[in-house]
Amino acid sequence: MKKLLLCLFILLFVNELGISQDTKSYNIHFSPLLEQRKSNPSDKSFIEAINSLTSFINTGADSLLLDKSISSKEKSMYYDLFFLKNLPKNFSHYHIVSADSINNGYLFKIVTRQQVDEIKSDEVLAIVNVQIKNGLIDISYKNNLKEYSAITKGQITYFTKDKETFNVNEAKKAVAFCDSLKKILKLKELPPLNYVLSKKGKAQEIFGFDYFWSPYGCFIPNDLLLSNGFGENYRHELVHYILKDFKFDGLTNEGLAVWFGGSERISCKTFLTERFTMYGIPSKEQIKNVFTSTKPSSDSFKYRYALPAICIDLIYEKKGIEGILYLLRNCEKYSKHNTLGILQDILKENENEALEQIHLKCESAVPTKK
Repeated sequence: MKKLLLCLFILLFVNELGISQDTKSYNIHFSPLLEQRKSNPSDKSFIEAINSLTSFINTGADSLLLDKSISSKEKSMYYDLFFLKNLPKNFSHYHIVSADSINNGYLFKIVTRQQVDEIKSDEVLAIVNVQIKNGLIDISYKNNLKEYSAITKGQITYFTKDKETFNVNEAKKAVAFCDSLKKILKLKELPPLNYVLSKKGKAQEIFGFDYFWSPYGCFIPNDLLLSNGFGENYRHELVHYILKDFKFDGLTNEGLAVWFGGSERISCKTFLTERFTMYGIPSKEQIKNVFTSTKPSSDSFKYRYALPAICIDLIYEKKGIEGILYLLRNCEKYSKHNTLGILQDILKENENEALEQIHLKCESAVPTKK
C-alpha cells in the first residue's frame, strides 16, 4: 500500500511539473564486472546481447523480440510491467547487475529504480530476469510454464508448482461460477484459460520478476490469469476473463468485476462497506472527479473500484439484469464513455441526479451506528 501511494504521489508531482516523458534517455547502469566485460571486443556474443538489451529498454522495438507470434497486446502489457512509462525517463534507472550464460544466450538480472530528487524519493520498483537468445529478447511467459504442473478443469487449465496443495473443490467452484455467469449474460462458449496459481506478491513471477512494486495480481491478454495468492477461485479476475471481449473504459470494467466477483476474497457488498468505512463517504464533487478528471488524485486511487461498482448496482437496481445485458450489448456505444456517463444514459437522468443517487448508495453501504 505504501508503494502504491508513493507512486501515485509521484505521478501527481510529475503531472504538476508538466515534465515530458521523453526529455532524456533511460539511465542504464552496469555492475563493474559487466562494465569490464562489455568493453572486451573479443566477447562478441555478450556485447550483442548487451546492445540488444539496452536498445530494448530504450525503444521496446518489436524487431528485438525472439517470439514474433506474441500479440501486440501482450507485448504492450509486458512493456508496461517492465518499463515505467508513466514517469519521465530521467526518473527511471535500470541497474543490470548480472549475466548468466544459458542455451544460446544470456539471462540478465535487472533492478529497476525510481529516483526523484525533488521529493527525496528513491525506490526499488522491480527485480526482473530477462532472457536474450541469439541477440533477441525472449519475454514469452510460456517458457516459464515448464516449471509448473498443468491440471485441467472444464475450460480452465491450472498451473501450479505444488500439486499437493491444489484445491479441487475450489477449482470446480470456479468452473461453475464461469458457467453460471455465462448463462446469465447469454454468452457463447468461453475460450480456454491459463490460470497460474502464484503466491501472494509473486504474481509477476511468470514473467521473470523476482520482485514487483505492486502487490496485486493481474489478468492480461491471451487468456492468462495470475492468482496472486487468491487460490483457484479468484472471481474478480474470472469476471475480467469472462467479459474480456466487452471493451469499456477501465473504471467500468472494474465496476463490473467487483459487482459480479467482489474483490480478492470478499463479496461486493462487504468490499463497499470496508472501502467507505476506511476512506469515508465521498462528496458528489469527489465522485464526479473520480469519473471525469484527467488528472490522477488520491480520490481516484481510493474509490477506483468502489464507485463504478456502485454505478453497476444502480443500473441493476433500476433496470434489473436487462440493464446489465443492455450495457453489454451496447459496449461499442459506451466504450468511450466514463461510468457516470453510462449510468446517466441508461437511467435517463441528468448528472446531478446520478451523482445524488451514487452518493446515497455510498452512504447506505456503511451501517449506521446505534
